[in-house]
Amino acid sequence: MRRHRSDGRRRRAVRADRAGHLDAWSARSRNFFTRADPSDRTDATLVRCFYGPENFERKQRAEKLARDHGVSPSAIAMGYVPHQPFPTFALYGPKTLEGSRAGFRAGEIHLSAEQVAWLRGG
Repeated sequence: MRRHRSDGRRRRAVRADRAGHLDAWSARSRNFFTRADPSDRTDATLVRCFYGPENFERKQRAEKLARDHGVSPSAIAMGYVPHQPFPTFALYGPKTLEGSRAGFRAGEIHLSAEQVAWLRGG
């Protein structure tokens, strides 16, 4: 089992019942949604934390939604964070101007409950 995986549905339900908020560190998932390629395993941390069939399926859904919204998949990943049933904050540390732009665009993204569920995979 990968370190960063869990039963997301159960965790979201527990989180929604508790007071407080969640700070989503690395809201862009180390740029997984823009640079991950199953054949490229050069970034050991990216591979260890994010490579898996479920995440590559999410990546494909994020790419589709990004085309629909006219933004990058990274912006979709960040835009997904505040659309949870509990208070969340998307934290990230861009290394490039393009990374900053993706963050700015993420704040403009409005996702329906159906789109959030679709991105999540169910």
